[in-house]
Amino acid sequence: MSKIIPFVSFVFASVIVAFGLGVFITEFKLPPYRDIAAGAKTLRYAIKGFDAPPYRGQFLAVDPAHSPDEAAAARFTGERAARFPGNILMIGGLNEYLEVCPGDGCIAVETDRDGNIVHGYPYRPDAIFAADSTGGSFYREGQPADPRQIKRPIGMQQLPGGDLIVSFQTTGPMFPYTGGIARIDRDGNPIWYRFDYSHHWVTVTEDGRVLVPDLTLAEGDWDVPVGPRGRVIDAFCETGRPMVDGIQELDLDGNVVATYDIVGALEKSPWVSIMVRPFNACDPLHINYVDVLDSTAPGGDLAPGNMVISSRNLSAIFVYSPEEDRITRVIKGTFQQQHSVHHLEGGKALLFDNWGGSGAGNGSRLLEVDLAGGPERQVFPNPNEPAQPMLFSDRAGHLDISPDRNRALVSFTEAGIGVEVDLTTRSELMRYQSLHDLRDLDIASDAQKANAVRSKLFGMYYVGVPEL
Repeated sequence: MSKIIPFVSFVFASVIVAFGLGVFITEFKLPPYRDIAAGAKTLRYAIKGFDAPPYRGQFLAVDPAHSPDEAAAARFTGERAARFPGNILMIGGLNEYLEVCPGDGCIAVETDRDGNIVHGYPYRPDAIFAADSTGGSFYREGQPADPRQIKRPIGMQQLPGGDLIVSFQTTGPMFPYTGGIARIDRDGNPIWYRFDYSHHWVTVTEDGRVLVPDLTLAEGDWDVPVGPRGRVIDAFCETGRPMVDGIQELDLDGNVVATYDIVGALEKSPWVSIMVRPFNACDPLHINYVDVLDSTAPGGDLAPGNMVISSRNLSAIFVYSPEEDRITRVIKGTFQQQHSVHHLEGGKALLFDNWGGSGAGNGSRLLEVDLAGGPERQVFPNPNEPAQPMLFSDRAGHLDISPDRNRALVSFTEAGIGVEVDLTTRSELMRYQSLHDLRDLDIASDAQKANAVRSKLFGMYYVGVPEL
């Protein structure tokens, strides 16, 4: 017994010391806290994955009103051809448009104004992921092994030769949710890919600059300095890793040529206090789109070349001067959780207002705002026309403006529906439903094989008539 007591005491003391050391490391987040936390999260994600249903893509629900045979024919309704030139590019994804792209589906399709698919871009997730030039240098937690489960296309723009610049987000519980950015040719092959912290929709300017939201990972809670004495107001972030958004600029060869510190510019601006209480302290800005004011902008704070930035989690629009590294204006309004702020012309912009219209029992809406401080105008649904079935997208949403600035393609992402709107009359011209035939997909459910299946619609774009 006398020999056992010292051994038991040693073991007990070791457990107490280890427990105390663990508490100390966790409390003060000292190394190797981050590695331990990441490992624990990855293990938790893996365990959850054992019971998860197979990932089939960004599908919403079956549509019993249409059979699989009717899916393609039922996509377009309304005024499709007639007086409107050019084609439309639809963002696709895993297992979408399988009738055109057998295998993993089309990452995008281009249609004519009659609704016929004239070109499909095959989705090649294995090849895209294998082309990653970052060498795994961007920290992540919970990354699955199959590229099909890692990322989904969310934003893209077609280049003059037909290549696509595509931005991605991750599909599941990975942290952070960023999926990187790629250039893909007309056969779906990656010309380059960066699995970096780029996220949300991508913008390609007329002079060939690629602008995309990106982020850095901070430590601790979300801190905002206010007042002359450097007082800091913080908001609790449960992950301890706030995702701090900025803007990244690349060239068409995938080289990062500039980064823009939007949070730093806000901290130096009169609007610093807007960041004090974000919708989510772990994702305080959630920048989802950046546009550039064109030559019609009035000047001053709204000078041509300034960026117009949509911050979802602050329900705000920033105007940022990249030359001066300065926030020149912040616009708030009745819009909430908005996406896709596009400069229309002059001091006007269009945005996809996710929640602002829903407070009165309505859905999401297309809203025109005056960046100079004038009144808003609800463009769609037209409040002067009879009410129609509600279109609502809690998250996401996108729009694209026609070259003549008379029409807009509006994507209600989480309804799987797109609408072309006449910006003058505020009337609906055409409607698109993202319907798909999954009968040839082995992992599709019986219900998905028996009906047309609706997918999320992350965007539609105006493009020119392709060269034959």
